[in-house]
Amino acid sequence: MVLDAGERKQVLERAAHVREVPTGFRSGSEGLPASGEPRAACAAGEPVGEPVRGEGG
Repeated sequence: MVLDAGERKQVLERAAHVREVPTGFRSGSEGLPASGEPRAACAAGEPVGEPVRGEGG
């Protein structure tokens, strides 16, 4: 399966979010922080909110 540019961008954005949730960093590593990371909402020690149910589940 080949993704077009828009689909690839969406997949990369979702992957970054998945890495950010447990680590606080979109790269998944505190050794590779982007500008402004970790965001206050993703900082270590902050409580995680209620899970959000996806479309497929």
